[in-house]
Amino acid sequence: MEPSLILAALAAVAWFISPRLLSRAPLSVSPRSAEAEARVILGVGLAATPAEIRAAYRRKIAEAHPDRGGSHERAARLTTARDTLLKARR
Repeated sequence: MEPSLILAALAAVAWFISPRLLSRAPLSVSPRSAEAEARVILGVGLAATPAEIRAAYRRKIAEAHPDRGGSHERAARLTTARDTLLKARR
């Protein structure tokens, strides 16, 4: 098969598929995966109590807080992780 014919076939396939790929809605994060990510961020297990979640948050935020040389992004991720887990425990 000639290389130009292969390239033409690939271009036709790409032309046909690309609008369908671009029109898909972005994937949403499921609540369970958000909780799993929050547990990893805070370093707590599945059976962590609200008190353990708060204690882990306090330990991590002491290092990550912008006033202590951390970043706003990391502090925000820790706060979101804490809130996600505490909300899931209700």
